[in-house]
Amino acid sequence: MDHLLAVDEVDAAAEAVTAAGGTVMTDPFDAVDTARIAVVLDPTGAAIGLWQPPDG
Repeated sequence: MDHLLAVDEVDAAAEAVTAAGGTVMTDPFDAVDTARIAVVLDPTGAAIGLWQPPDG
């Protein structure tokens, strides 16, 4: 994975990827207190990390 994309809500972004024909490879999860993360593939197969900063 070469790219991280900052998003407001990882869960919603992962659902949007699926709706657009992509694939969620790693379901959204909390990475300790640092972020909420998911890994997705776009419709062409390019891997993208979705990153949501912690609240506060």
